[in-house]
Parts: sequence; C-alpha cells; structure tokens
Amino acid sequence: MRVLADLGDVDFEENDFTPQWFQPDECIAVIDGLLEQRRRPVAGAVRAELALIRTALAQARSRGCSFCLVELEPGERLGFEPIRHSE
Repeated sequence: MRVLADLGDVDFEENDFTPQWFQPDECIAVIDGLLEQRRRPVAGAVRAELALIRTALAQARSRGCSFCLVELEPGERLGFEPIRHSE
C-alpha cells in the first residue's frame, strides 16, 4: 500500500489491503491432499515447503489462531522465529 501511495498516480482503496483471515483446518486438509496425491506427485522441494506450512498451520490450530497470507518484499522479514520441520 505504501508503494502504491508513493507512486501517487495509482487509485486504490485502503480496504483492498485488509487481510483475509482463514482457519487452519481447511488449509491443512488441502495440503494433506496435495501430499497424498499419487497421480501427479509433488516435487521434493515443494513437498518440503508444504510440510513446513502444514507444521505452522498445525501450531496455529493448536493455539486457536487464524491466519492470513502476506507477500514479503525481497529481503523483508516478519521478525518471527523460523519453523523447524522435524524429519
């Protein structure tokens, strides 16, 4: 939103940037479906990322939290500890 505001000539509504919050259960089910898919298996690197996301969602669910998705700029950090996936 700041980048668009700095550009000046771009019209946007602030509420276009209101985060959408989701419950972890639905996303966990989608990830499980992708990981269990046999016809078109997911590549190893993608599989590892999906497993990390699933771990984060399971932690959110166990804490009763919802989540929203954000897109980070290159080099930008959120300030959270990384989630470690136990192999």
